[in-house]
Amino acid sequence: MDTIGKNSIETTYCFFNENDDILRYFLSMGMSISLKNIEIISKTQFINRIGYYQIALGKYKFLKIYVFPKVYQLDIKTTLEEILYDFNLYFREYLRLRKKFTLNSGNFIKSDNIIDFSFFEISDDITEFLKKKYINLLENIYFFFKSNKFIVEKNEDFFSNEVTSHINIKKNFIEINKSKIHQIAKVDIRESIYATITLNVLNDFSKFKFIFLKNDRLDIKIKSLANKLKNYLNNNFSNTRPLNNNQISKFLNSGIFSKNHKFSILKNQLLALKGWESSKDIHKLSNIESIWFSGEFMYEMKVQEAMQNQSTSTVVVAKRSREYSLVANDTVVNKNYSIPDLIIDRESTRYIIDAKWKIINDFNDLNPMDILKVHRDAIVHGDGFRSKIILVFPSINIEEEFYVNQEFKFDYDEDVRFKIVKIPLL
Repeated sequence: MDTIGKNSIETTYCFFNENDDILRYFLSMGMSISLKNIEIISKTQFINRIGYYQIALGKYKFLKIYVFPKVYQLDIKTTLEEILYDFNLYFREYLRLRKKFTLNSGNFIKSDNIIDFSFFEISDDITEFLKKKYINLLENIYFFFKSNKFIVEKNEDFFSNEVTSHINIKKNFIEINKSKIHQIAKVDIRESIYATITLNVLNDFSKFKFIFLKNDRLDIKIKSLANKLKNYLNNNFSNTRPLNNNQISKFLNSGIFSKNHKFSILKNQLLALKGWESSKDIHKLSNIESIWFSGEFMYEMKVQEAMQNQSTSTVVVAKRSREYSLVANDTVVNKNYSIPDLIIDRESTRYIIDAKWKIINDFNDLNPMDILKVHRDAIVHGDGFRSKIILVFPSINIEEEFYVNQEFKFDYDEDVRFKIVKIPLL
C-alpha cells in the first residue's frame, strides 16, 4: 500500500488474458466501477490488445487492470511482483521491436498505437513509460509555442487630443466631447486558436490525470511542466476562451492541423494528453490511465526478426502488396490485394510466411482458410520462384515429432503444401 502525505493509497490489481471475459467478471464481482469503462477495456481485449488500465475508484482508491498476451499462463504465477515483472517483459519487448521495425521499415507500420508509441524510450515498466511520455509531450508542446509567435495584426480603438493614427470617422461623428479625437491604431498581438485548444486540453489533463500522480520525481515534474505551459499560454496569448469537449473534438478533427507536419504533430500530442487516441473505432476515455498495444502486430515483428536472424544472405520483405483481379468472360469484375506478412527469398526458393497470433493445441486448430489464403499469396507473389508456405505460431502444444520438419497437404489437392513452425513471443 502506497501513501501520499498522511493518506494511504489502496490499489486493487486484476490480471486477465486476451480471451478472458472481463465484463462478466466485473459484473459478477459487483464492483463500483463504470460499466462504460469496462466495456471499453473488454472491447480492446477481444481485438488482440494487450494493455494496462488504471481507474480511480475514489480519492485514494485505484483499480489497475493488466491484460496479458493469450500465450501467457497466469495460473502458474504466485506473487504480484512476479506477474508485474512478466508483464513488463512483454511491454519492453514490444517497445524494442516497434522501435526497430517502425524506424527502419515504413511499410510495416500499422495504425495501432501511433500516438502512444511515437515516443520510443525504453522504460523499465509501463507506468514509468506513461509518465515519461507525458513529460516528453509537455516539453515538446512548450517548445512549439515558444518557437511560433503567432503574431496577429489588429485594429485598436483609442482617442487623444492630437492625431497620431488613422481617424475613426464614425466615432468622431457621434462624440459629444470634440476635444477627443477617436483614432484606429494597428497593433500586433499574440493570438492563436491553437493556444486556446491547448489550454483546454491541459485543463482536462490536470483534472483527469493528476489524480493518478503521487509525489515521486516524475510525478512532480509532470505537474510542474503542465503548470508552466498553462502559465506561459495564459500570459502570452490573448483572447483564449473555455471550450467544452465537443468543441475540442471538433477543432482537433478539423483541417486547421493540416497546415504542415509540425501542426500535425501538435494534434497528436494534444490527443495523447487528452486521452483520445483511437485504435480503429475504439476511443480512449479521459478518466482512465491507459495504454494498449497489438499482440498480433508484436508477433509479426517478432517473426520478422527471427527470420532475418536466420541468415545474413536472406532477403526478407514485409507486407508487400500486390493486386489481383476477379474475372468473368475476360472482364475484370473486382480487384483485391494480396499482402503476405513476410516474403523470404533464399536462392531459388521463395517462402511465403504467415504469422498467426493463435495457439495450436491440436491439428483441428489449423484453419483451412488461413492455409488457402497463404497459398493464394504464394501464387500471386510467385514471380517464377519455387514457392513454399510456412505458417508460424507462438505456441504449438503438439508433440514435436508430429509437426517439426513435416510437410502437410490436403488429400484433394497436391499443390497446397505447407509447414507449421513455432516461434515463441518471448
